[in-house]
Amino acid sequence: MRFAPHLLSPVQHFQPISLNNSHLNNLEIFLNKSEFHLNAPIFQKIALKFKQKFKILLSNNNKLTSPMLEDIESQQAQIDKGIMTGIENPRIGFVKKVYGIISMQLILTTFLVYLGQTSLSDFFRSNSPLAISLLVLSLVGSLITMITIVCYISLARTVPTNYILLGIFTLCEAYGVAYSTSFFESEHVIVAAFLTTSLTLTLTLYAWTTDRDVTVYTGAIWILAWGLLAFSLLMFFFFFWSSTVLTFTSIMVSILSTVIYGFYLVVDSQLIVGGKRYGLGVDDYIIAAVIIYVDIIILFMRILQIVASLSKR
Repeated sequence: MRFAPHLLSPVQHFQPISLNNSHLNNLEIFLNKSEFHLNAPIFQKIALKFKQKFKILLSNNNKLTSPMLEDIESQQAQIDKGIMTGIENPRIGFVKKVYGIISMQLILTTFLVYLGQTSLSDFFRSNSPLAISLLVLSLVGSLITMITIVCYISLARTVPTNYILLGIFTLCEAYGVAYSTSFFESEHVIVAAFLTTSLTLTLTLYAWTTDRDVTVYTGAIWILAWGLLAFSLLMFFFFFWSSTVLTFTSIMVSILSTVIYGFYLVVDSQLIVGGKRYGLGVDDYIIAAVIIYVDIIILFMRILQIVASLSKR
């Protein structure tokens, strides 16, 4: 399940206008002086933002040699690295918080999966009424909390309500994953976890470093995902009597799902890092953690299905 498109905020591009040299010179003098009068970090950031906005104006008026431009580039580089005294890029703190939350989610999930492979293995595989009831409860709880987080933005931004919702969602998802993986061999689970970790790190690094903006393809990926779901349902209804066809279809669907959610992971990573056409706000750290966590879990489950299917052949 994906988040609603209304969560994405398009970046507004500044449109340069024409000013004469006198206006630009006066503006440069004012902005340079403003940094010495505004000592609070927030006001320093505001002054710097004004200077960034008028960088294009200075460039269009043949003032590329102005010391102001070099000053802007130097200060912006320091802010991006988070090393300017008293000024911290909010996006850096946002990214740290998101991936810190995701790490806690994955640790909890890994712990429950480990229990599902060891001490809770018999409990899950017995299909006892309690195990089934907890599974149904976890599925319903996961769905309700995800819809609440994604659709009610005010709740997703309110502390501690957002953390409570996230905790319930993560616990429900982790139980469902632990229950599902308990029916697979431990070796397959380990291989799938290793492949998922490698793929996640690679795709995340690509999303952070590439200049290509993939956030504009969110709609296309959404269509592909729903098309794959429709194809899976059709194949099941028309070929449910053939185990060979269903096995082949399952492998193909798992491979295509891995590709699609790999793209989703790249898109969602760029939404978090920012700097592209669309991005999440710095207050949407719970939503960001949920979408990345779901991407990783789906990748893991699909890769596990592929590994298990291929090992039987």
